Amino acid sequence: MIIALDYDDTWTRDPDAWYQAAMIMKQAGHTIYGVTLRYPREASGMDTRYDKVCKEIIFTSREAKWYYTRNRGILIDVWIDDSPHFILRGAQK
Repeated sequence: MIIALDYDDTWTRDPDAWYQAAMIMKQAGHTIYGVTLRYPREASGMDTRYDKVCKEIIFTSREAKWYYTRNRGILIDVWIDDSPHFILRGAQK
């Protein structure tokens, strides 16, 4: 299973619990991508454990997450996101 795990207001709400859950999923053979609306320049200060559990952190630069990942050949099976509308809709100004 390929899982997308959001960072802001998902991971950050309880990073210890998400780290444990993500490690269990990884040990079960699942792949986790960190998918965030952040720009790459906004990576500073992110929890380093997020990077450890994710195969890759994908910074969509405010673009819709589903389209951004699909256009890069990453097909997500399960989305974990506190704001699911951003999966199909970007947050550009």
